[in-house]
Amino acid sequence: LNKEMKNFAENKEFEKAARIRDRIQNIESILEKQKISDPNQTDKDIINYTSNFGKIFFNLFQVRDGKLINQENFIFNGEVQEDEESGKEALESFLTQYYEKTTNIPKEILIPHEPTDKKEMEIFLTEQKGSKVNILIPERGQKSKLLELSLKNAKVFAERNSTSWQEESDQTKE
Repeated sequence: LNKEMKNFAENKEFEKAARIRDRIQNIESILEKQKISDPNQTDKDIINYTSNFGKIFFNLFQVRDGKLINQENFIFNGEVQEDEESGKEALESFLTQYYEKTTNIPKEILIPHEPTDKKEMEIFLTEQKGSKVNILIPERGQKSKLLELSLKNAKVFAERNSTSWQEESDQTKE
């Protein structure tokens, strides 16, 4: 399917390429749902991100009762620099904005690195949920693998959206 999609794109048959891209996304989504399960039955969100094209692409997995129930992707304007500080700010901004609006806050939130003030963020999340919420930064094991999968999905999401950003940029230049 990837080869077929590239062939259509090279021949400027973008609608056909987009249909195949959507099929690939559906297949990947089904496969991911089968990969993620947690025998501990702990409710958790797994959040990771990548930055490209002047945008920050976030991926969020929601695991409830040990099963992946949802995957969401978000785009923020801005870019994360190589310094750790800008990544902390972007992550904290996402956590605050997302969890202010949602009512489905899990017991655990897995993220790639600490936000600017982890303790303050845990207090905020605990108040929003009404019970204890832990922010974890796993470095190995199953939780770390879930975080890697979320990063991979964020990168795929960014790549899939890159053409639209590039076209937008080209149109702006013209």
